[in-house]
Amino acid sequence: MSQKDLYSELITLLDKHGAKYRLIDHKPEGRTEIVSPMRGNKLSQAAKCMILIVKLGKKETKYLLAVVPGDTKIDLDAVKTLLNASYVSFASTDIAQELAGSVVGTVLPFSFNPKLELIVDPSLLENEEIFFNAARLDRSMALKTEDYLSITKPRLEHIAKNSETITVQTKDTSSLQNLRHSCAHLLAAAVMDLWPNAKRTIGPAIENGFYYDFDFGDVKVSEDDFPKIEAKMLEIVASWKNFERKELDKTEALRLFKGNEYKKELIEEFSKDGQTLTLYQSGNYVDLCRGGHSEHPEKELIYFKLLSIAGAYWRGDEKNKMLTRIYGTCFPTKEELAAHLLQLAEAKKRDHRVLGPLLDLFVINEDIGKGLPLLTPKGTIIRNAILEYERKLEREMEFTEVWTPSIAKSDIYKRTGHWDHYRDVMYAPFGIDNETYVLKPMNCPHHYMIYASRPRSYRDLPMRLSEPGTCYRYEKSGELGGLTRVRALTIDDSHILMREDQIHEEFDRCISMVRKMFEAFNLKDYFVRLSLNDPSDAVKYIADAGVWKKAGEALETIIKDNKLQYEVGSGEASFYGPKIDFMVRDAIGRLWQMSTLQLDLFMAKRLGLVYIDSDGKEKHPVILHRGLTGSIERTLGILIEHYAGAFPLWLAPVQVAIIPIAERHNEAANKAVAILREKGIRVEIDDRNESMQAKIRDNTLQKVPYLGIIGDREANSDTLSVRTRKGEDLKAMSLENFLIRIGNEIEHKL
Repeated sequence: MSQKDLYSELITLLDKHGAKYRLIDHKPEGRTEIVSPMRGNKLSQAAKCMILIVKLGKKETKYLLAVVPGDTKIDLDAVKTLLNASYVSFASTDIAQELAGSVVGTVLPFSFNPKLELIVDPSLLENEEIFFNAARLDRSMALKTEDYLSITKPRLEHIAKNSETITVQTKDTSSLQNLRHSCAHLLAAAVMDLWPNAKRTIGPAIENGFYYDFDFGDVKVSEDDFPKIEAKMLEIVASWKNFERKELDKTEALRLFKGNEYKKELIEEFSKDGQTLTLYQSGNYVDLCRGGHSEHPEKELIYFKLLSIAGAYWRGDEKNKMLTRIYGTCFPTKEELAAHLLQLAEAKKRDHRVLGPLLDLFVINEDIGKGLPLLTPKGTIIRNAILEYERKLEREMEFTEVWTPSIAKSDIYKRTGHWDHYRDVMYAPFGIDNETYVLKPMNCPHHYMIYASRPRSYRDLPMRLSEPGTCYRYEKSGELGGLTRVRALTIDDSHILMREDQIHEEFDRCISMVRKMFEAFNLKDYFVRLSLNDPSDAVKYIADAGVWKKAGEALETIIKDNKLQYEVGSGEASFYGPKIDFMVRDAIGRLWQMSTLQLDLFMAKRLGLVYIDSDGKEKHPVILHRGLTGSIERTLGILIEHYAGAFPLWLAPVQVAIIPIAERHNEAANKAVAILREKGIRVEIDDRNESMQAKIRDNTLQKVPYLGIIGDREANSDTLSVRTRKGEDLKAMSLENFLIRIGNEIEHKL
């Protein structure tokens, strides 16, 4: 059977059984760890398919089609034990291709050959969908797991074990950070070789890469120079055997970096703080550095790529000189680098700063100001849909919405401690009636004062206050980015004031809300970070070791009881308490922090907030700070990129476009529009004097989910010819049936 025939047979089989599947086109690739980011699945959702040869005794041989999750490998010993075999191994390429009917990398999790027994590890079936190359290197399939099971009826056995290979989702461990920091040194070495008069400043490793800041003087360096810089980096690194550490005194350091005022400033600063001055040398390149490098640079600093150039103020201060920042990335393997670059390419296509204006969702106008986005009518529709969904969840969970003003006296922020910890992001105070006010950077103090407005009893608790309140934070110009980093943000905030015995239940309720919201947004890949304090930092955190320990242990218990995958982040807590941060991966694998749940055992006591308990005594409530999305603006930016602008029906600003073919069809089109609007559907009529093809093209480019086309036949029969933005032709249907279809899709957030 040819590969083409096998693909056709697969599609025929699935359609025969009414299976639900999606086809995903991509660049030719069969390796699971590389192709997974292309099609937007996590490795555990990928079906890794291998042909095994099994010998049963001396004379009997059989072949298995073994299927395991992409983040595991086949446990040959387990297979051997399972079948009581004398020998188990992977079949040769020739035999595998003959039995599977497809080349390596395109083997299907279906056995179309009677000689192949299908065995599937049950851990793969924990996902709603499974992903695999559809007998082709350039096309993959996402298939509903329940349909896969019903069609294949595989033998389910535990045949998978943890993979020892590095995947494309490499976590930034210290070794990876060291690799990237070393690559920053290599970049600086190449730049100084090419532009000897340039002045180097600092070059740290950052998430997913590194950068180095340079003062090139009057010389203009652009991305066009990247090929020669990269070539020079490869030339230089061939002689780098190691990084040699040296200590030196201030005088020697100043002599070494004479003529470089940036390095001199750092030397003076480090010397004043009593830090040991160290430098690292590799080859002929020497740099002031605290350490953390690759052990074998000539072998390890190979898979790198320079990415972009940006302006950056020295030390991040707008009063200082603008420098040239060169960004790059580096990975341990060629495959990881390739996967990351593909992800970046896909991210560029999805950039909300490009798609937002193109889809008429938001604008940023310099006359209004940086970091102050203006949502258009379409963008506001999505914003309101998000908020209404959140309000629905809150009504179900018995929250009470409040409203508070955008300004307050500065004294309240001093009492809560926010003034000391958030002063850098607060706008300058201003005077009203001889008193000092500020724009509110958060909602917390306002909600506390609502609680404090009258006496409270234990019977009043929990008190769940929520507010989608607009807050204002001074983010530096260089840190602003479309909707994801703004200066005016709507925080969907809630504060739950409760008794200690209510902590677990209230956190459970909030976790349930977060899960429902992620499901509605189709954000299914997430874990949580338990963010704790750093006990050694008494300045950043309220100091009470016993309370911090108690709060941290309570959150860890809640996380485990809710069966959440988690990691621990030391020193990432809020100044008043530990928190659970939800880390979400979008459609192309990028990680975002969204929801947060914070446990505060300090603030009520600090502000004198009390309730009368059942024993008649005053007690301080415990506070749960809940941010459902973080901010609505940021969430909108994330969702634009997650969906690539093609929002699900319930979020789409225009759900249906009615397209009359000719002017004589306008009456029927307007009638259809009126009926749809009456049912609450967001619908527009495209009655422009353009061809039908042009109208279909334009509305498809605007990513309108459904197009309802009306010509003579439709006008005479009160029907619509329905097309989707994906190009699917759903044929003619009555308005009644169309409303049933889209109503179901909206209701179930499909």
